[in-house]
Amino acid sequence: MLFNSRDVDTFLDRFRENTKVDLQTLINKIANDTAVDSAYIVGSIPVGVGSRISDVDIYVIINKDINGGNFAPDVLNMAEQVKWYSSDDDPLVIGEAIFIINGVKVDVELLRASGIESMCNRLGSSHTLLSDSDINVFGKIRAGWALPFPSGELGEKLSSKEKAFDIYVTTKCLFTAISWFNKSMIVSGNTYVHSVLLARYAVEQCFSAYFASIGYAALRAKWVQFLMQGACQLSEFDQGNFNKIRESGLSLLFPDFESTTNEEGFIKYLEKVRGFLLVTKKVLTSSPEYKIAISLNGEMSIPNLVSLA
Repeated sequence: MLFNSRDVDTFLDRFRENTKVDLQTLINKIANDTAVDSAYIVGSIPVGVGSRISDVDIYVIINKDINGGNFAPDVLNMAEQVKWYSSDDDPLVIGEAIFIINGVKVDVELLRASGIESMCNRLGSSHTLLSDSDINVFGKIRAGWALPFPSGELGEKLSSKEKAFDIYVTTKCLFTAISWFNKSMIVSGNTYVHSVLLARYAVEQCFSAYFASIGYAALRAKWVQFLMQGACQLSEFDQGNFNKIRESGLSLLFPDFESTTNEEGFIKYLEKVRGFLLVTKKVLTSSPEYKIAISLNGEMSIPNLVSLA
């Protein structure tokens, strides 16, 4: 089946079989035969959580802006439906073409080479700052499959920045987790529900930090499915860490709110969340690169529980 392909070659064969269309031809036509730097299958399929309702998501990096949406007749003849959404003011995305081809929904986003290059340059600076859009795009490429078309310089540059990207997102998520945990200890009156939600956000960010550290920074809404399936291809060492993270934090995602509406239950939940923060930090710092990155940030210490009085 197309959506449970396990490698790019199998996917391309199944795509051609299912749609009767050659993907490279489609991409070149969508880009109006503009020089394509590189292209990627992204989203559910390469991550390993694809299903019959999944789209085929494709990123195409092109070397100059184009007037998207003016498709040649041969492109229109490939599909039952074609839609184009322009992103004129977006520094990264030119636009998005959506096709229905023999019942398969194909979503192609054209990315500006200048925006990708800017993102790579920022990852190489001492003061990296990426937007949520940057993280989403780079994260999807990071976990995606590079299509075996002639790869340009930006494809190679993205590959060279993968570790820097992983470290940036991992430390950002861990810092956010600790911030949410700190906020969860500030209880207004005897209302614990809001604080429990903040602590749960901290748990989610711990999972996000771990996933980013192994190359999956852009799971978005699929992260719970990913967690339950263990869909990624992990080494034996990483599988052990994955199991530690999952076993320590899974139950904390679904707290019994009734049991946390009193101070005793609330404190027990916070103690477990703090323990999960410690486990997450220990797993991450087992890698020398992450240990150095986390130690350089002075705000990464896990706080003790404070009095709620």
